[in-house]
Amino acid sequence: AADETFAESAAALARETRSLEAALGPLDVAALRALLAHGDDWLHARRRTLARLAEEVRRSATVLEERRRQREAHENGEAPRLPADEATARLGQAREALQAAEKALIERRRDLAVDDDRLRHARALQESLSERRARAAVWQNLNELIGSADGKKFQVFAQSLTLDALLAYANEHLRDLAPRYRLMRVPGHDLDLQVVDRDMGDEARTINGLSGGETFLVSLSLALGLSSLSAERIQVESLFVDEGFGTLDPDTLEGALATLDALQASGRQVGLISHVPGLAERIGARIEVVPQGAGRSVVRC
Repeated sequence: AADETFAESAAALARETRSLEAALGPLDVAALRALLAHGDDWLHARRRTLARLAEEVRRSATVLEERRRQREAHENGEAPRLPADEATARLGQAREALQAAEKALIERRRDLAVDDDRLRHARALQESLSERRARAAVWQNLNELIGSADGKKFQVFAQSLTLDALLAYANEHLRDLAPRYRLMRVPGHDLDLQVVDRDMGDEARTINGLSGGETFLVSLSLALGLSSLSAERIQVESLFVDEGFGTLDPDTLEGALATLDALQASGRQVGLISHVPGLAERIGARIEVVPQGAGRSVVRC
């Protein structure tokens, strides 16, 4: 699946690269990166330069218009008093100045047109960049939540979801075994557990603070919850409970055995391993291990 995802991502990258190259037009990616690398200060400096050039163009146009008026006035006025040679020389200088001004005007207009094109490209690229950053933000947030090189964060995330389902099943059994307690996750910790003591105003307590019998009941409810959770995908027909009954008082022992009897009545096979006197009488089918001494024992049905 990762290989297929990688191939799809590579194909998408190739398509996006071709779209970017088509959108750039006469620019290539290197030229685009060079332009984008300049930053706002370079752009402001270019704009100031263009503004100054536009002002020079405006002044040149004003001067040109003034020179034209002077020429018209000169042509409509009296004959020049200058000698013909000097007038011809000044006329040549004026024509050269006029040509230089017209050339400068054309260059400034060309610079303005090029700058307008670049600004349009920059705005389009900025919009495209904003869209890509928005899409990348989704993956970045996902990476911060469950992304890691070794997959541990995702593993813990998945385990925490499974733990929530397990606690839901375990609390159903715990209501029958020990109604006083309810299991929950420790806030801020994905896989740590604590118990809520209903008799103490829903006070949250650490599991390590439970007594031996309470710990056995909580462990039994978790085992039963795990059995129910596994039964969603796999048929669990057997459950073995090893010891722990000796830590229970008679009433609690009776409640735990009633729960196991109900579980057996539902079609599952329940096996108990215990040394508690009197418990064997509650079990119809049993296997006894009888010590014979010298490290030898016999099995009796």
